[in-house]
Amino acid sequence: AEALHDQRSASFALGLLAQAHARESRHEEAARLSARAIFLAQQIQAPDLLYRWHWQHARYLLAQGDEDGALTGYRRAAYHLQLIRNDLIAASAASGSSFRAALAPLYFEFADLLLRRTRKLADRAQQQRLLAEARDVVEQSKSAELQDYFQDGCVAAQEARAAEAGVVGERTAVLYPVILADRLELLLSFADGLIQVTVPVKSGELIEEIRRFRAALEKRTTREFLPRGQELYDRLIRPISEELASRGTETIVFVPDGALRTIPLAALHDGKDFLIRRYALATTPGLKLTEPRPLPVRAMNVLLNGLTLPVQGFSSLPNVGNELNAIEKLFGGKQLRDRDYVLGNLERELRSEPYDIVHIASHGQFQGDPKNSFLLAYDGKLTMD
Repeated sequence: AEALHDQRSASFALGLLAQAHARESRHEEAARLSARAIFLAQQIQAPDLLYRWHWQHARYLLAQGDEDGALTGYRRAAYHLQLIRNDLIAASAASGSSFRAALAPLYFEFADLLLRRTRKLADRAQQQRLLAEARDVVEQSKSAELQDYFQDGCVAAQEARAAEAGVVGERTAVLYPVILADRLELLLSFADGLIQVTVPVKSGELIEEIRRFRAALEKRTTREFLPRGQELYDRLIRPISEELASRGTETIVFVPDGALRTIPLAALHDGKDFLIRRYALATTPGLKLTEPRPLPVRAMNVLLNGLTLPVQGFSSLPNVGNELNAIEKLFGGKQLRDRDYVLGNLERELRSEPYDIVHIASHGQFQGDPKNSFLLAYDGKLTMD
């Protein structure tokens, strides 16, 4: 490659050679080779190589104890990855590879290092700067994963419209649980700053607790889920309960990751009552993917949709009727239930009325391919499109 003056191939060869040295735990040599690979990639302005080599260079520097150098490497890797994220996501879709397997580790390693560094700092301003950076890295990971799932630019377009992740109400707390291999980090965002709480639990143990809770919740005839709910309350809420109380928190916005997406935070129990009895709870894939603003305090236009009858091979949902009636009693609105809840009616309503809230109570299916994900209507399936 050097003889042919092919800088791209030379950069690629040096980067792979660095990996070979790293496998032999020769991290100093691996870092030197990665630095050369980065230099050549910079010469030809190749962000697809730069994010890879900066990422692995950061790993090699960290293995040598150079945390400052590693942080710089992770920052540069994340920057270059952002530049080509759309192209990489398209390529991963074509190859069938998983974003979570291929790219998520970069974001989590970066956040892990930021959070470990923050615990060592005494200066509050420095702490806040690194905690805000860790929060933004988590947000980047979530938007990249969703864009990978949808395979289009809708996530990027929403990000451009949404407010900053740090913009929250006075009595609102945003909870980011970051599941790392050796611990759980609870990143709590308030209007006046961020707080970090570390819970000493390994990821495998925590994920197993979450799965047991989920399985117990599905047993409708027992209260077997209660001790499991208390177990998770002790992991996720009790360590931050004093902070929530001291600030008069009324709403918790939950930004879950991984297995935590499969459980309702409302069902956590402190031994006396459910979490939903104490706080208003919201769940979002990421604050940069939504507009974190309160709904206007006025009469709201609500569209209530629901299915109580067994259709298309799915079982009946008898409690949906009570649910829709209860919401209508509180907020008013229009109901489309059972035979009225058909795709044509729903589309007509959404086109003709500026609804503030659209509530759907039905069966749903969510799979790895968004083309196979839907909410059930009486006469068909409400797909992602």
